[in-house]
Amino acid sequence: MIWNELITPCVRDLAWSCFSEPILISAELDSDTANSDLLLTPGRRQWLRNLDQQPLALEQHLSALKSTRLGLYFESLWHFFIEQDPDLEMIAHNLPVREAGATLGEFDLIYANNQSGESIHLELAVKFYLGVSATNIWLGPSQRDELDLKVAHLFKRQSRLGLRPQGQAELSRLGVSHIQRRVEMKGYLFQNMQTQAGLPSGFNANNNARKWYPQSLFNQYAVGGSWWQLDRQQWFAPITEADVYQPWENRLLETRRPALVARLNEQGKEVERCFVAADDWA
Repeated sequence: MIWNELITPCVRDLAWSCFSEPILISAELDSDTANSDLLLTPGRRQWLRNLDQQPLALEQHLSALKSTRLGLYFESLWHFFIEQDPDLEMIAHNLPVREAGATLGEFDLIYANNQSGESIHLELAVKFYLGVSATNIWLGPSQRDELDLKVAHLFKRQSRLGLRPQGQAELSRLGVSHIQRRVEMKGYLFQNMQTQAGLPSGFNANNNARKWYPQSLFNQYAVGGSWWQLDRQQWFAPITEADVYQPWENRLLETRRPALVARLNEQGKEVERCFVAADDWA
């Protein structure tokens, strides 16, 4: 995996955001929608290595972010990639579609693939969901975000924005007459270590579901390991010992949200990550 070769954290995150395995196989959830087909070609691999040596352009691009929200960070990494890639051409991003003053939705990304000649509407999401007991419900750490609802929003509303008359009018204004639909959800699913909730429809087996532990069980499991608690900005690519992080102290954050932790091996490389939640979290 290319991100394991890279030193600069934001370049590792860029590689992971654009080229890691998605959580879901989009075509299994909507036959008219696909995942991103932007592959890690030898040219892109070399571009990432060069960027790792001279990351200033990416760092300056990211410095324009006024928010620490992971979704905006994720989208900004994609914007940089598409704007820099010689085979692609950015047409628009974060383009709202309105009717009578009301916002109906927003195109995350519209770009042209110069190799295929296609115009692409790509909806993006980066998510980290924990499976709740045996109910097959998947919740974000805050418990305000549910996988089923996010999937419905992405596939039944956002990805179909270009089919609505108002969306078609925006595309026509951009000179786009026909568009391909893509949905790419990156991140990880974490199964409850005790109950093993069933994986959701469309799950991509190549993504490899992780585990989450109730705190009391994790305190037993983690004995003797080198475990570190990750800041939210470290939730994307694997960490290394050169990154800034804090050791796991056998307690949860005061917010009572599950904590994401990673174990490093003797070479200082991440070999495992999991969530740790309060025993009564779900």
